[in-house]
Amino acid sequence: MKSFHVPNVRAICFDVDSTVCTNDGLDELGRYMGKAELIAAITNKAMDGVLDLPDALDQRLDALQLTKTKIASFKQKVSISLTPGIR
Repeated sequence: MKSFHVPNVRAICFDVDSTVCTNDGLDELGRYMGKAELIAAITNKAMDGVLDLPDALDQRLDALQLTKTKIASFKQKVSISLTPGIR
């Protein structure tokens, strides 16, 4: 893989869900927390234009009721797969 240097760039940001990773983080958290169907329903409403993205994100995060302990447990037990070619 060819690398390159971009002068004066301090950070590069991009969406990693289903791009860098083959998984979607909120979908995986939903499965882990036993709320996969609810998370999927909210996501589908956003994709159908019924909810705007910020409201859908708020609803999904509220539904998951995440804590640092739950996130740490998720990180230990669930592996996220990188898209082929990503390293």
